[in-house]
Amino acid sequence: MYCPRSEVGVRCRLSCDNCNENPPTPTTSAPTPTQPTPTPPTGSCEDNSAHTFVLDNGTTQDCAWLTKNKKKSAARIEMYCPRSEVGVRCRLSCDNCNENPPTPTTSAPTPTQPTPTPPTGSCEDNSAHTFVLDNGTTQDCAWLTKNKKKSAARIEMYCPRSE
Repeated sequence: MYCPRSEVGVRCRLSCDNCNENPPTPTTSAPTPTQPTPTPPTGSCEDNSAHTFVLDNGTTQDCAWLTKNKKKSAARIEMYCPRSEVGVRCRLSCDNCNENPPTPTTSAPTPTQPTPTPPTGSCEDNSAHTFVLDNGTTQDCAWLTKNKKKSAARIEMYCPRSE
């Protein structure tokens, strides 16, 4: 899951050496859970024009965004259409017209939901948290301090301090 750098300091408190301060407040807000929007009847194949979803970078888009840029549409469809809330509500854009629409699950968290933050009183890394580096690779909190020679630079880059 992609997460803004401000989240790394909150979710990797131990590795970022943020134990003696209150966790920094992220500069971007977590996606607000939305009520499920109605799914079109099984016989129709259309996108739900009211449906929006949160991208890995935290921005919100609608179904039309998936196919808006012809050069990027294949990658967008591959990335977001497998998510039940997108594939069901963006049937036309995701090319899911020949399938009966699955019922979106709301009980399990989707990849766009933030990872729970440890309580303020505890100082630990969130073991489930991952973040994307500038080079596109995904790392966990332990990566920040894994290489002692590089840990100071990594912490400086990925663990913002509240001023």
